[in-house]
Amino acid sequence: MTYLNIEKNLTLEKGEKNNYVDFNIDDLQLEKITNSEAKLGVIFAKTDNLELNTRVLLLKINGKIESVVFNMNPNKTNDNNDFSGEVVIRNLKGKFLRGYLIENGIIKKVFKKTNNNLSNKNIDDSAECRLVCGDSADDKDCICNMQNLNEFEVVSSSPPKYISVMDIYSFESDGGNGYCEVDCDNNWFFGMGGATGNNSNNVDCGDDYVFDTVTNECVLFFDEDAMTGEAGVKPLKEFDDKCTGIDELWAMSEASGNEVAAVLTEDGAILIIAEGSRDGIDFPGLHNFMGKTYYGYEISKGKPARTYSGQVERVNRYFIPIKATIHSHTPCLTDGTDGLTNREIREDKIFAGEFKNINHFLIGCKSIGEFNHKTSNASNIQIGTLNTICEKIK
Repeated sequence: MTYLNIEKNLTLEKGEKNNYVDFNIDDLQLEKITNSEAKLGVIFAKTDNLELNTRVLLLKINGKIESVVFNMNPNKTNDNNDFSGEVVIRNLKGKFLRGYLIENGIIKKVFKKTNNNLSNKNIDDSAECRLVCGDSADDKDCICNMQNLNEFEVVSSSPPKYISVMDIYSFESDGGNGYCEVDCDNNWFFGMGGATGNNSNNVDCGDDYVFDTVTNECVLFFDEDAMTGEAGVKPLKEFDDKCTGIDELWAMSEASGNEVAAVLTEDGAILIIAEGSRDGIDFPGLHNFMGKTYYGYEISKGKPARTYSGQVERVNRYFIPIKATIHSHTPCLTDGTDGLTNREIREDKIFAGEFKNINHFLIGCKSIGEFNHKTSNASNIQIGTLNTICEKIK
């Protein structure tokens, strides 16, 4: 499979108005499609809803690169290794193409757009569906809240544990359900069970190993020799309430004048993990593995306050999936600025380049900003009391 002129094609699509998804073409990875010599182009991406696990998928079909946005919306109460939640496929402009309700790695329902303009009163609004999105009716990414959809049950003697590539790219089909249940051999493993879950070939990799869909092999989960960075420490403080944790991080910075670092877990908790100096701080314990970023520390240091979503134990360490880093900038305590505006952050930019899969935030004097590997200044700076702007961190 080749991707000639792919950057030009995607740049043109991204340049149009009302683009739904943000991604960097430099992050393109080629992943295996079973029973095929073709490869699927995969780019980790972001939408306005940072709770989603979002990827742009690219496949050459009849000489043309076809693209879709693949969103995974996990059940917020799920602690099983198998994925439970919703998968929604859209185009680059955000148009709904197809949706799936998945329970413990098994596809239960498929949702398709209707051809009329009437609200579908029969759309799933069950307790099962609400486990994903809660009771909020304003979550536009929740299947429970979508209108003009048809749903149907997946009835099969052997329920599929994957969404075939045929389904991902056949959303315009009007035949039957438009859902592949037979001869669906061309499959891409999209991580239904997270890093420790099942794989499309149902290969039992045994303890401490995980199936790598790129090499089609079992690989050691967190091979200690391959880890980047040193082990972290048992979190200094842990907060289930995000804003309380942010307030405490800044209180520690004000008291000492030093920079303080924290991470935001996938289920929304704040773990304060390090205190540096007035001149900077290191983030020990961060590790990238198969598209996710984890905070890890030695089991001998003691258990975390609770078991966090996706937490695993490997090579004598706890690994906790995270979705953001946060650290303070303290020069503003003495120079009268907000600490973020018009301030170069070159070292932070380099750090963000090592962990592109997650978000990165700075806290200054009554200010919160975001940074990434592309620019040397904070962006999206919000000014106000921390307890009113802390929700920006997600």
